[in-house]
Amino acid sequence: MKTKFDEFPQIETARLYLRKLNEDDAQALFDYQSNKENFVHVDMPVYKEISEAASYIQRMNKGVEQGRWMIWGIVEKSSKNIIGTVSVWNYNETEKKAELGYGTFPKHRRKGYMKEALQAVLEFAFNIIDLDWVEAYTSHYNQASIDFLSEIGFDFVQTIEDTYSPNGLMDVFAIRKDDTYIKRASLSDIPQIESLIQSVLRQSNSEDYPDKVIDFMCSYYSIKSIEDKFEDKTTWIVKPYKGDKLIGTIALKDTEIQALFVDATVQKGGYGKKLLMVAEKYAKVSGIKKLHLSASLTAKIFYEKWDTSIWLLKMMKILVRLI
Repeated sequence: MKTKFDEFPQIETARLYLRKLNEDDAQALFDYQSNKENFVHVDMPVYKEISEAASYIQRMNKGVEQGRWMIWGIVEKSSKNIIGTVSVWNYNETEKKAELGYGTFPKHRRKGYMKEALQAVLEFAFNIIDLDWVEAYTSHYNQASIDFLSEIGFDFVQTIEDTYSPNGLMDVFAIRKDDTYIKRASLSDIPQIESLIQSVLRQSNSEDYPDKVIDFMCSYYSIKSIEDKFEDKTTWIVKPYKGDKLIGTIALKDTEIQALFVDATVQKGGYGKKLLMVAEKYAKVSGIKKLHLSASLTAKIFYEKWDTSIWLLKMMKILVRLI
């Protein structure tokens, strides 16, 4: 395990910078921790003086230098303001595991910032620190946190008694390095998306279509074609925390599901269903009542098994005329 770093490892995501805490963060941390309503489910001291926040920052940074933990300040790119913190701590070198800590300032919650930050931190934990698994503890009565951990891929382990919890019970969750996560795709992901789609078309769809149809499909999903249409839709990808291989992708344009592809070697592993659930949740939040799609012959059976309340699936056998 690598727990000490010559230079503080900053992390950048689409909307965030994760950086070392500094003295300028003291006011924001004080504002957060001086109001118990901001962390009703967590047993932390309520600050009375800003000097307490300054001391906390010094203590955290010293622990980072000693290799005892990692803690990042989460900074919103657009405003350059710190909006929360995330940490990896309580290392267990024998089991190669650690604990995850996180908190977002109230006005920045429910914007997807913490999900974005934690996915990046978990990648760091598994690939750089070289952990095998990460635990997270949350109050048994904090349903929002429980739902959030489940959403980003943590599995429930057990409920334990905890004298430090305000309500006496804590739920333990864990995620392993072989687990996967789903995130919004960016332009830099397009080469991997194109490579995945081309591979799936050649390996899976070739059983239902002749070569000339497969060639047509592949030309439709060229890098240039994906780039030209990328801004007109919302695209997600699924990847493992350990490594960089793309496992699957899906896109949503208005009310149409597009380009759902899963690596041929892991099909029937539930990844297609997970991607559809993400697209469905996004549609619900966006106020969409019905979704539709066009399915290849290869994918028709998969879609016919899908059952969800807001969908009207228009099953279409496409490209048959080209056979």
